[in-house]
Amino acid sequence: MPARITFLIGLVTVSLLLVLAPRTETQSLTPSQGDVYVSLETGLVQWRTPDDTLRAVLVGQIAGPAEGMRFDEGGNLGLAACAGRVLKFSRNQPPVAYSVEPEDRRLLWIDLAGDGCTLFYTSQGLDVKRFDVCTNTQLPNFNLKPMPGETQGLRVLSDGGVLVSSGAVIARLDDAGSLVQVYDVPTREPSYWVGLDLVPGGTFWVVDSASSNVYQFDLATGEVRGRFNTGALSRTPVDVVVRRAKTPSAPGGVILR
Repeated sequence: MPARITFLIGLVTVSLLLVLAPRTETQSLTPSQGDVYVSLETGLVQWRTPDDTLRAVLVGQIAGPAEGMRFDEGGNLGLAACAGRVLKFSRNQPPVAYSVEPEDRRLLWIDLAGDGCTLFYTSQGLDVKRFDVCTNTQLPNFNLKPMPGETQGLRVLSDGGVLVSSGAVIARLDDAGSLVQVYDVPTREPSYWVGLDLVPGGTFWVVDSASSNVYQFDLATGEVRGRFNTGALSRTPVDVVVRRAKTPSAPGGVILR
């Protein structure tokens, strides 16, 4: 029988069902550092080990497709469900909403820089947009020139640059917003890159929604280090996150709902 688990997302409690994948009696269901989670438009979230083995499927009990995901400092998985609002939660204070400037669509993916103030986000246009949550101010676009394609998932890098899915390629921008590297698979399969996440040690996972494949790239060389297929229909996989060691929350405390 499926086991019921609960995650807290902002101030909303979301109930999920844990549906076990076929496994041996000795297989542990304890989450481990390096585990990979893939969200699907159907509302499901696949839970996999770093070697691509499917461990379980998280079944959402809320209406709407699953989109961007984040782990909080407590190791809880947060799942965005198409509401498109940016909220800041502070202890013993009501949430604060930020009205960020959209581009082609509503706000899709976000990441907070190490300063705890600069919010990077995408809106499925040709820009990487920014907003200062400390001064409640819209900032200039981060990229110096239009991106190669529609912007989707993004992560701020430790050197101040940004890694962002951009249509048929994944693009790396340096700390000045210049395009310095692109990533793609060597095959001729059509690609539409969406969610991505960094892995400690210099790699990243990224979802190709067109093929339903999830790839692991070397951040420095662009070499493909791993790959698995979700088994989902084309254009169904959306985002991927990697469970890592718990870290303190950013000072800005921004959450996507």
